[in-house]
Amino acid sequence: MDIRRILTLATFLAPFLSQQISAGELTDAAPWPDVCGYLGVQGYAPGERMAPNGVVFDPRFRSDFNLNLSLLPRKKLYVFLETEFWMQRSSPATTDNNQVVYNFSKREFDINTGFAWNIFDRLELRVSADALNNLNRGNSRTEASGNTDGGQFEARYYFGPASIYDVGQLNFVGIGYNPSHNLIGGDGLEFRAGMFAQAYATYSIPALRSYLYGHATLIEQEYGNLRLVTFDAGIATRPFSRVQDLEFRLGNELTADIQAGTTRDLIYGALRAYYGPSSDASKDIAGQIHEVKNWPEVWGYFGLSAYATGDRVAPNGVPFDPIFRLDVNFNVGILSKKKLYFFLENEFWVQRATAAGVTDLDPTNADVSQREFDLHGGLAWNVFGRFELRASAYGLNNLNRAGSPGTSGRDPSKTQPTGYRDGTQVELRYYLDDAHIYDPGRLSFVGIGLYPANTLIGGDGVSFHPGFFARAHASYDIPKLRSYLYGDAMFIAQKPASARLIIFDAGLAARPFSRIDNLEFRIGNELTADVEANTTRDLTYGAIRLNFSTR
Repeated sequence: MDIRRILTLATFLAPFLSQQISAGELTDAAPWPDVCGYLGVQGYAPGERMAPNGVVFDPRFRSDFNLNLSLLPRKKLYVFLETEFWMQRSSPATTDNNQVVYNFSKREFDINTGFAWNIFDRLELRVSADALNNLNRGNSRTEASGNTDGGQFEARYYFGPASIYDVGQLNFVGIGYNPSHNLIGGDGLEFRAGMFAQAYATYSIPALRSYLYGHATLIEQEYGNLRLVTFDAGIATRPFSRVQDLEFRLGNELTADIQAGTTRDLIYGALRAYYGPSSDASKDIAGQIHEVKNWPEVWGYFGLSAYATGDRVAPNGVPFDPIFRLDVNFNVGILSKKKLYFFLENEFWVQRATAAGVTDLDPTNADVSQREFDLHGGLAWNVFGRFELRASAYGLNNLNRAGSPGTSGRDPSKTQPTGYRDGTQVELRYYLDDAHIYDPGRLSFVGIGLYPANTLIGGDGVSFHPGFFARAHASYDIPKLRSYLYGDAMFIAQKPASARLIIFDAGLAARPFSRIDNLEFRIGNELTADVEANTTRDLTYGAIRLNFSTR
């Protein structure tokens, strides 16, 4: 283990931990012009869905996250992010490939992100990339299998009087093209997608504070043959006048493969919490249902980090060489002034081709792909003064990789999850100042916590049971450069009480544009040392962040 590196970073961080940043030294992050979207969860009755690796599974529930960040006011130009996180139930009678009794687990993670540009009136041009990923399943621990990804171009026309910030009632028609995209058909086989068309429409029922909705999509196979037809329809209600952004849905989603002759449908109930500005409330369905109010507090950031050198150990114990990471930090206030709030942190890792010699387990040159998806979410409660109690759950997941040993002749690695890590955390934090409570990058705090019952991966690729942990995060303003130094240190003990992991992340962050205070650039280094395994890994990175806050 490189002790000198750890001591150097410890010396670098020490003055920050005692520094309390005074308000106003660096321009406080102003509210981003527009932030809107929703958080949702859907529960399913028994039914079938085709996974990205061509295996049918029976979903139990799905969590949805929709985020739109404006780069220009009134959604003239904005970044959008849409994710779906699927959980499956055990389903012995659904398919021969899925009859094991212990496969209730995380099953699929889908992501779609890109830019939307309002080029004229209600006409919008969208460019995006999407990926459908198996979680902790695949034929190999190192090479991706069964995933689908690609890019999209779409032109949309919006119609109807609904608010531009109320994505649940925003009617549109669109036509687009998949330049290079393989999708999974109803028969479990890949096909090359071509043109597509979609439409979303709603019909208000004012007396019930509800509306009907329908979403239809047509996808052609390359060279002009219609292949997939999906239709999602139901009723949505927002029954509470004092919580007008809380919505309940009951619907059915049908997927038909014309050429394969298959039809599957999923009946669901859903809960959604919308957030967004109210500046366009006068256009909300003639005022029949509600005005789109701001959720009491919404803040966080959307970031992209690019890595120059270094490696990281995946949840299945195999090191890989990351090329970039997509980050989302999202917080929704349940009570005002952060007295009680929900937090969600996502990390989506993509790896580059790994040269032979990094590890014997990962010698291929063909593994440039999505590699890991990490999720951490929970509740934070301001119990007294600057003390905060946090309870959360986390999951570290391999994307399209597993390599479980075979127990039957049915290629169980496509269905049985292996190599993932998940668990829970309890943490008590003390914030050193309250100048930047809605600016996560500049918060200063110290915390101590416990992993009640879970596993993590050590630097040697072997899992261990963590116990107590401690963390400190601090920043130091450099007003003349419109910048600040930041440092994040974490210590994790192995049960019962021996030192195991030490993690340091430190660097320089700049917000150079006075008119866009929420745009941030970072350069830094993250070091991870495993004391017991005597390993040290570090990652040098550059990052860009879009911070947002409605307060």
